[in-house]
Amino acid sequence: MTEKMTADQVVGQRIADLRQQRALRQDEFLLMLKEAGLTWTRSVLSRVESGLRPLRWTEGISVASALGVDPKELSTEQNALSELERKSHQLRIKRNESLAAKKNAESAIAAANSLLSVLIATMALKADAAASFVVHASPVVFVERLGSALRENPFDEFGPLNSAGEDRDKAYGLLGIVDPDVEWYQTHDGPPEDPDSALMDEYHAQASEFEEVSLLGQFAEKYPNVRFSYHNNAAHVVIDGITFEELDGR
Repeated sequence: MTEKMTADQVVGQRIADLRQQRALRQDEFLLMLKEAGLTWTRSVLSRVESGLRPLRWTEGISVASALGVDPKELSTEQNALSELERKSHQLRIKRNESLAAKKNAESAIAAANSLLSVLIATMALKADAAASFVVHASPVVFVERLGSALRENPFDEFGPLNSAGEDRDKAYGLLGIVDPDVEWYQTHDGPPEDPDSALMDEYHAQASEFEEVSLLGQFAEKYPNVRFSYHNNAAHVVIDGITFEELDGR
């Protein structure tokens, strides 16, 4: 009674038959495999053709390509291992896609929460300038996020974490605060002519510091109970007292 061949032996025999039908020596076939993106030694090929070493599903694509056949033609029987590898490969791709979608969704939710927090705080301050908040961000970031929130579509190609000059102008107007840039350019010379010079870096650093100090002073004068905490350097604004339940309308 003839012993039934294993799935690996069936696949190996099929590869050997297809190779020999094309009058290909092992060395010639190995070169073709290399061109197809699969680097095997003669020992590996011999073990695969004899069924001593299973053919992986991803390898089967290159082997089939070198032989000019459909990968399904490498076996005349059900190859459970190859099928499992194929399914595993498909699920890995799906998992990676899902993880990427989850990461994007979490990022979008965090950005939306940030903009909503700023809007809710601003509405409260407009109703009562003595409202009390601790904002875990700088006043510059607060204004930038408010500007983004006021844009027609905060999630357009410009992105929720970016705001143009006109966006910030709307935020300054809503808060009743003067744009620090106006005072800066009124009291300082323009930037150096050389955009790549160290003087330009120093100029921008001084302008940024001026903006920060100016906004802190204006907030302290107009909204005395708003405090800015700088220990959170993240891009999103978190405000004590504004919870996710409030953001969800619960």
